[in-house]
Amino acid sequence: MPHGYSSIPKESDEDIQTRSKNKVKKMRTLAVSIFLGFILLTFFIISFSSHSSSPSSSIYSAKGLKRLKRHPTGAAEGCAVDVMVMRHCEKGTLRAHCTKEGLKRAEFLPTLFGDTKDERWPTPLALFARPPEGKRGVMREIELLTPLSESIGVPIQSKGYEINNKIEMVEDIFNGISSGEWCGGVVVVSWKHENIPKLTNQLGCGPLQGCPEHYPVHEFDSIISIRYLFSTPEFSSKKSGKIEKGPIWTVSGSVQKMGFDIVAEDKKARLAAGGV
Repeated sequence: MPHGYSSIPKESDEDIQTRSKNKVKKMRTLAVSIFLGFILLTFFIISFSSHSSSPSSSIYSAKGLKRLKRHPTGAAEGCAVDVMVMRHCEKGTLRAHCTKEGLKRAEFLPTLFGDTKDERWPTPLALFARPPEGKRGVMREIELLTPLSESIGVPIQSKGYEINNKIEMVEDIFNGISSGEWCGGVVVVSWKHENIPKLTNQLGCGPLQGCPEHYPVHEFDSIISIRYLFSTPEFSSKKSGKIEKGPIWTVSGSVQKMGFDIVAEDKKARLAAGGV
C-alpha cells in the first residue's frame, strides 16, 4: 500500500442494520417529542382561553351598564337589587316540557325564597321567563317558575320576551331597578342555557364583573346572581382618575348553587307520605 493512504474498513451487513435501526429510533423519538409538544401547546392555549374574557364580552357588558345608567334614577343611595338568572328545569328527551326530575326541581324552588330567617333568599318582587316559542312551544322556563309564582302570588312576565327580543326584557328590568321600587329585593329570570351569557352581558355583567362566559350544557343547578348597587364609589374607574361626586350604578356577579338534590327530595316525600 502506498505511503500516506489508509484503508477504509468495509461495513458489515450487521453494522449497516444497526445504524439503520438507530436512525429509525431517533426519528421515532423526535416524532414523539414533536407530538407531545403539540399536545402541551394545545392544552396551554385552551387553558388560557378558558380563563380569559373575550373583548366582545367586555364590550357588551359595558354597553349593558351604560344602558342602565341612561335610565332616570329614583333609587336612594345604598339601593341594592339582585337579579338571579337560572336555567330552565331538566328536559331529558322531552321536546317541550320538564322531566319528572325537572318538575321536582320546580317544586323545590319556592323553598329557597321567603321573608323569614328560614329561607335562603328574599321573596322575589318580579319573575321573568322566556315565553313558549318555535314549533314545539317549549314551556320549560315557565314550568320552572310556576310553583314559585303560585306560592308567592307574583305573576310570570314572559310576553314579548322571545330569545331574539330579550332586550325588551332587559329594558323592563332596568326600569324596575332604576325606579327604586326593587331596592333590597330580588328578581328571578328563567332562561335558555346557551343564551344566559348573552343575557347577563346585556344586563351589564360579563366576565370582568364576575358573570361566566359560558353556561355548561349539562348544568341545571347553577344560578348567575347579579347585584346592582347604587352608591358613591371610593375609587375612580375612569382613566382620568376622577372620582364621581355622587352615587352611580355598579354591577357585580357571582355563581350560586340552587342545591337541589333529587335523592333528598324523594326521601322528604316518602316521609311526608308516612313511608320509610
